[in-house]
Amino acid sequence: MAADEIRRMLTELRGARLLSGIRGVPAADIDAVTRAVAAIGDAALALGPTLDALEVNPLWVKGGQVEALDALATGALGRNPSPRPSPKGRGGRANSSPSPSGRGSG
Repeated sequence: MAADEIRRMLTELRGARLLSGIRGVPAADIDAVTRAVAAIGDAALALGPTLDALEVNPLWVKGGQVEALDALATGALGRNPSPRPSPKGRGGRANSSPSPSGRGSG
């Protein structure tokens, strides 16, 4: 996905105004957030048809620091991509290890 498209989508978020800083929290570095979202998208594309879903929640942002604190990827490695079976009953949870900021979900 193009950086311009990601930036546009960020402005459409319900909480977009939070990215400009609030109550002493520095404004988000939109370029850093854009790079993080693009990297997540690239990872999803690299997994190809083995990926059913990829969720990152929350994506923590403070200034130029952007961290995916938790992620969930579902799918099956080595599966024949056609036909695509239902993801129900399959999946794996990947928790990030603690981040340098201590905010990781470990």
